[in-house]
Amino acid sequence: MRHKRFRRLWVGQAFSSLGNGITPVALTLLLLGSGRPATHLGWVLGAQSAGLILFVLVGGLLGDRVDRVSLMAVSDVVRLASTLLLAIVGLHVGLVPLMAIAFVLGVGGAMFEPAERAMLPSLVPNNELQAANGLTGVTNRVALILGPPLGAFLVAGFGPGAAFGIDAVTFLISVISLLTLRERGQRPAVAPPGRSLPAEAWEGVRTLRKHPWAAAVIIQGAVQVLLVHAPLTVLAPLVLRTRGELSSYGWLLSLQAVGAVLGALLAGRWHPSEPGTVALLAMLGGLPVLIGLVAGFPVPVLSALMILYGAGGSVFAVLWASALQRHIPNVVLARVVSLDYVGQLGLEPVGLAITAPLAAIAGIAATIWASISALLITTAAPFAVTGVRELGRGPVDDGPSRDLDERRL
Repeated sequence: MRHKRFRRLWVGQAFSSLGNGITPVALTLLLLGSGRPATHLGWVLGAQSAGLILFVLVGGLLGDRVDRVSLMAVSDVVRLASTLLLAIVGLHVGLVPLMAIAFVLGVGGAMFEPAERAMLPSLVPNNELQAANGLTGVTNRVALILGPPLGAFLVAGFGPGAAFGIDAVTFLISVISLLTLRERGQRPAVAPPGRSLPAEAWEGVRTLRKHPWAAAVIIQGAVQVLLVHAPLTVLAPLVLRTRGELSSYGWLLSLQAVGAVLGALLAGRWHPSEPGTVALLAMLGGLPVLIGLVAGFPVPVLSALMILYGAGGSVFAVLWASALQRHIPNVVLARVVSLDYVGQLGLEPVGLAITAPLAAIAGIAATIWASISALLITTAAPFAVTGVRELGRGPVDDGPSRDLDERRL
C-alpha cells in the first residue's frame, strides 16, 4: 500500500469488486422476482459467461497492444453504461435485450481482466508482487462475501434498479481511479511492422512453449477445473440433498470464502523456496472435501474442510499470478494471462454440465472417486516438467519490475 499508484488502483478495484458481488444477485432476483421462468436466468447468466469466454483472448491481445490503463477504463465505462441500462429498463424488457446487456458485461470483463493482471508489475517492485497479489485477493474475496447480501438488501428495500445503480457507481469510482494512473517507461503501442493480428495472438502460445513450466500449470489447471473443481460444485449439493442437509450448502460456501480470505493473507506474506510445489499441493485442499462427501462426514467437519479448500485455492492463485508477472515478458503477459483464463473459463461450464448426468449414470460415489483420482493425477503430473517446482527459473530482481522500460506512458 505504500506505492501510490498501486494504492489508487486498489481503491478503485475494491469498490468494483463489491459491485461485482451485487449485480449477479440483483439480476437473479430481478428475473425470478418478476415471474419469469427459471430458464431465463440460465440464458442471461450464460450470455454473460459467453461474452467473457469468447472475448478474453481478444482482451489479452489488446492488453499487450494498447495502453492498459485506457483499455481498462474503457471497459469499465462500457460496464457502467450496461448496469445503468439494467437499472433503467431491466424490469421492462424481454429476454433477448437482457441477454444482450449481460453479454456486453461479459465482454467488458474480458477486456479488463488480462490488462489488470499484466499491469501490476508496473505498479510495484518485483519483490512486492506477491504481497500486492495477496492484498488484491483478500479484497476481492471480502467484496464477494459482502456483495451478495448487500445486493439482496438493496433489491428487497429499494428494487433491482437501485442495486444496479450502486454497481454503476462502483464502476465510476474504478474509472476515476484508473484515470489517475499512468504506466511508466516505454512499450510498443502497436504490433511490429508486418505482424498480423493472428501472428500477435499466436505469440502468447509461443511464449508458453518457451516457458514449459507455465504451459504445464495452465494445462493442469484447465483439466482440474473440468474434472475436479467444477464437478465438486455440483456434487456437494447433490450429496447434501440425499442426506437431507441441502440447507447447509450456503453455509459451506460462505466458509469456503472465509478460507479464501485467510489463504490470500497467508500467501501474500509467505515466500516458500519452491512456490510451485506449495501452489500445486495447496490445490489438494479439495481432496479431504471429496473424501468427506463420499465418506459421509458430518456438516461441522465438512465446514472445516471447506475453509481449507478455500485457503488452498487462494494460495495457488497468489503464487501463480506472481510467478507469471515475474517471469513472463511483460510485452506478452496479457496474452498469456488470457490463455490461462480460457483454459479455466472455457472448461468450467463443460464440467458443470457433465457432472449431474455422470452421477445419474454411474452414481454419486463413483463420480466423486473419479474426481479424487483426477485430482491426484493432475497434481502429480506437472512435477515432471522442469521449472514447475520453482514456478520459473532465474533470480528475481528486488528493484522495479524488469520490463518497466519497455512500456510507454
